[in-house]
Amino acid sequence: MNFINLITYYSKFKKDIEERLSIPLHYVIFGILLIMWNLNFPFDKLMSFLDEEFKLKIVYAFSIVYNHIVLFTLLILFLIFIIIMIFEKLNVNNFFPPYKEYGDRTKSSINYISAIKRLAYICILIYTKYWIYYFLALVLINNGKFVYLNEASINVNSILLYFNITLLILYIIRSIFLSNEPVDNLLFQINEHELEEYYIILNEINGYVIVKPEYRKMTNYYLLRKDNRYNDTKFYKVINKSKSLDEIIYNFDYLTNKL
Repeated sequence: MNFINLITYYSKFKKDIEERLSIPLHYVIFGILLIMWNLNFPFDKLMSFLDEEFKLKIVYAFSIVYNHIVLFTLLILFLIFIIIMIFEKLNVNNFFPPYKEYGDRTKSSINYISAIKRLAYICILIYTKYWIYYFLALVLINNGKFVYLNEASINVNSILLYFNITLLILYIIRSIFLSNEPVDNLLFQINEHELEEYYIILNEINGYVIVKPEYRKMTNYYLLRKDNRYNDTKFYKVINKSKSLDEIIYNFDYLTNKL
């Protein structure tokens, strides 16, 4: 199995878990890790095949960020402030080309709000998702004990531990009360990328396709017809949808035999 296949399987596994549990995969891992950690699972034996020096290098790499997490946060906030000042006060938008439209009905443009959102999202990831990976490395390699951190950083990271435990509890509560239902009334067209990425093709004849979503608790079946109005990207029009596969097959057979 090569690296690309591994990434593909991981992506499918991630989508399946998050669809079924309604909890981000990294918080599922975090919850399992906390249970095993509190039960004193022998992680040292699990990771004994790795060289000690290599394991410490992994923890040290994470510690470069988390020993200076306040500094990284201030740096991101400073960059956001600079971007706002440049675009709001100097009005540099005039120096950038206007947005471009593409055949798949998307557009791209230079937008400083997008840059601010990305920087803010990076900051959130450092405190949540990436911190969980850091904690995973600590538990597997050093039994959850902080190393290569100064005293202030240990206090900050201890706070982040309880912060992420709180988020995990909120995700669990949310998943208990969350009701996921397909919004079929809004689905009238599927492009080729979405078809390949999120649906399983059950049958296809003469431009008509039967599909079902790959990641969904409640299975709906869709009958699609290829739409040739777009040259750049293939689109498929939804002409029928049902929870009954027999109904979709009957409609499919009727249309394909009629041609």
